[in-house]
Amino acid sequence: MAKQTAPKIKMNWKYVIIFGLWGAAWNIIWGVYNNYMPVFWQSGNPNYNVLGASTAVGFGMGAFVTGLIMSIDNLSNAILGPVFGAISDRARSRKPLVVLFGLLTATFYALLPLGFLSIPADKSGQFNSLMLPFVLTVGFAFLMILSWSVALNAESGLRYSIIPSAIRTQVYSYGAVFGGLGFVLTFTMSNLFYKIHPGFPFWIGAGFLLLCVILYQFFIVEPAGATLAADENVEAAGLKGIASGWNLLSGEQKKNIFTIAFTKFLIWFGVAGLETFASSYVVNNLGLDESKAGMLIAIYFLGYLFMAIPAGYISAKIGRKTMLKIACVAFIVAGLTQYFLHSLTLMYFVLVIAGAANSTTDVMIQPMIADVATLKKIMGVVLGIGSSMVTLASILAVPFWGAVIQSLNNDFSILWIGMAIFPTLGFLLVSTLGKEVGEAKAATAEEANW
Repeated sequence: MAKQTAPKIKMNWKYVIIFGLWGAAWNIIWGVYNNYMPVFWQSGNPNYNVLGASTAVGFGMGAFVTGLIMSIDNLSNAILGPVFGAISDRARSRKPLVVLFGLLTATFYALLPLGFLSIPADKSGQFNSLMLPFVLTVGFAFLMILSWSVALNAESGLRYSIIPSAIRTQVYSYGAVFGGLGFVLTFTMSNLFYKIHPGFPFWIGAGFLLLCVILYQFFIVEPAGATLAADENVEAAGLKGIASGWNLLSGEQKKNIFTIAFTKFLIWFGVAGLETFASSYVVNNLGLDESKAGMLIAIYFLGYLFMAIPAGYISAKIGRKTMLKIACVAFIVAGLTQYFLHSLTLMYFVLVIAGAANSTTDVMIQPMIADVATLKKIMGVVLGIGSSMVTLASILAVPFWGAVIQSLNNDFSILWIGMAIFPTLGFLLVSTLGKEVGEAKAATAEEANW
């Protein structure tokens, strides 16, 4: 009897582009937010802007309080991501949640500058006189973050209920390219708009997200029965029923999902500190001007973009788990090489390798989690767990590495050892997965023209 082959699956470029633009919007919005909001929180503080390079006005806060405020978005996603993902699984349709809360995110993001732009120049740094601008800024920021937490997790669930298993890594790889380009555009273009008017980068980001919302509304078709709303075996909605979708998974599936998610946690924990302290390493260990750091960021993202698409297609040949292991080895080699040689020239190559390894892990993780769960109706909660683990790594890694560096008399080279140690742990952890766990499933005839 002849062996049946799976039907050849076609790439739905309309969906690929819309999903990719959504990821780019996410990166543009947070790139601008993380780049400029710390300036407005701290401007006016006598210990900030001591060289007078900035003309921005602000609330005069210290770096510690600013750090706490800037961590709210990460805390929100880490804690509320799985909750909002589970809620989206219980909705009759995820698409209205994506559209409504995407629209609210764009609206609150556009309103956010109204707070800090209302600070009078002669009141800059006088916090007690800036209660109204402060309340407006914090209020719009909080509402924007909350809305985005809902939209992000509902969109992830919707996306993976549409994309067939056989092609998830390839689609995600294109999304990674769009997302990387979003970061590059933010770093290269936002400053030009900021010089014209401080509110422009925010308003342009809001407009870009609004465009994505419109595209979702008119061009994305949600599959029928893609949520738990009509499932008679699931508890009724409410706080008690939030975990009902998660309870449909077997114990083995739950263990595998956490294994994959924690693998990414370990990898990112080892890399996140370097992303924060790269400029400090250049200054303190290589004895060079901090302006070199900007070039290093660009080199890193070149590596990220270079590998994003090939990673998806190579994994289709050799497997996602094997690709994840290769990425871990690349991190280990890059980290040990830079730690022992301390060469700026060599560091460019090291960062290309690290960027390529990071895009590989990004492209593998969420499709692997989705294919362990298998049930499209609970994609929101399982992908929310994967996303929250990455965010949790970002929250914990930076203060951890800061404390380690301080205990070693500001020896920032320890960051490269971290890039070797934690991906090693990730390699060992992912090796415990079964052979077919997280791998792509063959396409069905129904999925061939998704």
